Amino acid sequence: MYRNAPIRRHTRFPVRWAVTYGSRDFTALGALVDFSRVGAHLAGPIPVNVGMKLSLRILIPEATDLCIERATVQWVKGLDFGVQAHDLSAEAQAWLNDFHDQVLGQRPPAPSVRADVVRGQVPLGGTRV
Repeated sequence: MYRNAPIRRHTRFPVRWAVTYGSRDFTALGALVDFSRVGAHLAGPIPVNVGMKLSLRILIPEATDLCIERATVQWVKGLDFGVQAHDLSAEAQAWLNDFHDQVLGQRPPAPSVRADVVRGQVPLGGTRV
C-alpha cells in the first residue's frame, strides 16, 4: 500500500482533555484529541498555520496541569492540528513517560498519573488579543 505520510515512531494515546493553546496574538480553549511522547493532535476554535509556534497548557483531570512552553504546528486540517513539542521540562517529560508506561503496562502508575481518567466533553472557545 502506498503511503505518503511518514510512519509514526511513537504510540498515540486517545484522550479528551481540555487544553489552552496560543501565541502572543491569541489564547484559545480547545481539546487534546490524542498525544504521544513527542507531539499531540488538538482541535480548537482559532485556526493555526503550519510552522506556527504555540505554548500549551494541558488540563489533566485529577492531576497537575502539563505545560509545554514551545510546540510547533506540523499539520492542519480545518480546526484540527498536530504539534510537535520542544524542550519539555524534566517534570513534563517524566509525567509523559509515566503515563505512557502505565498505559502500555510497563510499570505501575505514579501517584499523579491517572490513565483511567481520559474521556469527557470539552467546550471549545478562544479570544484574540
